[in-house]
Amino acid sequence: MIGHLDKFPYADAKGFLDQTEDAQALPFLIDIAPFMDEQEWLALLNSTWPRIKNADDYRDQLLQTPYGRPADKKSRRKK
Repeated sequence: MIGHLDKFPYADAKGFLDQTEDAQALPFLIDIAPFMDEQEWLALLNSTWPRIKNADDYRDQLLQTPYGRPADKKSRRKK
């Protein structure tokens, strides 16, 4: 089990995604998002995205992840 301070290793996540069915890839990514580095998680999402056909089913959950906000909605520095 992953503790709240532990980071889920990229290699482990990639290995699991390589062996998982396409329909289960996005739910897995959503579940592990809070436990991964943002850049590593986004790299996994980008590499997996072409095979994800059920993305619309998980849109709301994807937006709930720590990295799910569109770039234009992320907090910006005020000038």
